[in-house]
Amino acid sequence: MLAGSLAVALSLTEYAARAEQAPPPFAAALPYLVIDPQFAPPTAVHLALVAIGALQALGLLLLYRALRNRPLLRSQFGVLAMPAALMVFFALRAHAVSGFDTYAYAGYAQLAHLADAYTPPATRLPGTFGVVNDVWGLPLVPCYYGPLWVVLSQLVAGHAGSLGTAIFALRLLEVPALIAVVLVLARWKRDAALVALLALNPAVYSLYVANAHNDLLAVALLLAASALARRFPLAAALGVAAAALIKIPFAAAALYVFAGRGQLLRRVWWIALTAVLALGLSFAFGGKPYFEDLVMRVHQTTASSGLLYVLTARVIKAGLAIVAAVALLTAFLRAAVWRTAGWSFVTLGSLTYPWYLIWPLPYAALERRALAWFLVPLPLLAAAMEPAFPHLGLGQGVLLAMLIAAAYEMLRARPLSVEE
Repeated sequence: MLAGSLAVALSLTEYAARAEQAPPPFAAALPYLVIDPQFAPPTAVHLALVAIGALQALGLLLLYRALRNRPLLRSQFGVLAMPAALMVFFALRAHAVSGFDTYAYAGYAQLAHLADAYTPPATRLPGTFGVVNDVWGLPLVPCYYGPLWVVLSQLVAGHAGSLGTAIFALRLLEVPALIAVVLVLARWKRDAALVALLALNPAVYSLYVANAHNDLLAVALLLAASALARRFPLAAALGVAAAALIKIPFAAAALYVFAGRGQLLRRVWWIALTAVLALGLSFAFGGKPYFEDLVMRVHQTTASSGLLYVLTARVIKAGLAIVAAVALLTAFLRAAVWRTAGWSFVTLGSLTYPWYLIWPLPYAALERRALAWFLVPLPLLAAAMEPAFPHLGLGQGVLLAMLIAAAYEMLRARPLSVEE
């Protein structure tokens, strides 16, 4: 049922891209169709995707109830592998993507040097890659992804013969990241229900395989770091630093990665080392232009957008940012997590995109119930927050619900102790 629902959702996404009322003039040159609000995709499709997301969340809830409290057996991997492989197949074969981020990845991968991503040359990309300049400008918009991601994208897609091949290669890159997350979770928690909720979660395949968002790679590093932190703190520090070299906000994860791992001064030492590694390596490989690009990005995304925006989105985001800060400090100081607080981590980025929803997975994995609360509603939240359709207020509604749920839990309930 979950695999079939993913196929239906991806087909609807393709239909929405084909039914756009104002496609761009360069649309015919794109190897993968794109849905974007400026091209007026049908709103009805978005509502249908939200309904599918609700059904997927219900399916995950039923799956959790069926497998809850069961130990993970080796024989169960074969049962999970078949539908998971089918979902990978559907995601790799998807003919449309949501937004143009994937094309930016492919464009940066074609640049000759790492430094070119942060100060792009004013020359058009060769061959079929030239359409990326039609999308992202000439020169390309300066990159605000970390140097590790740029290097990985260049290794995987830099020698692709066409733009379509490059994007497919970037999709393939996410598959081992997904496998790594599943295997680390299985080894660490040994819980059949939690592994199934992740391995069969349609949102994971849609956001991170079909759309090739790089967040899953960083989350794989953070999850491994959390699992290793007590016995191998240096490996954990390196893992968090590597995640920050994909996206710099992941450096904040050190606060929960080292939650309850040893004495306070020792934990402060490991967090300080992680910060030095993350910032030092980012500057060493990205240079001053990378940090200037980050500052420019923050300025662009915080520019005034009218009174209504300030009174809604900014206020909600500020509230969630406070929740995130409290959750991170509580994890570090008290070795405890809240079930609903992790959703606030979507505000650690420049904007609140649905592909940021995976960010709290390692935090939630510190306690079994928190992880279940995180994974079950993920498809519904991702569908409602999808920004590729005309604005309906669903995204702000989701953020408001996250804020209310987290504030209520923080005021009324004790946090859950971190498990080993």
